[in-house]
Amino acid sequence: MKGQLRGRVTVGMMQGVWAGLHHALAALRAEHPGVVVQLRQAAVADIRQALPEGTVDLAVVAFDRQ
Repeated sequence: MKGQLRGRVTVGMMQGVWAGLHHALAALRAEHPGVVVQLRQAAVADIRQALPEGTVDLAVVAFDRQ
């Protein structure tokens, strides 16, 4: 269908970072049903490496602000 987003998005996320993510994913699904979201759980270092490699499209992580 013209103008509708379709495809796959891979989200890299560290363990324990779930708060509110399901709300964002549900909203994305409702707005763009042709987009498939794949979650990839890994350590922060692995996710940071996966971004420039292109094996994840975006990341959800937490950093300690010291």
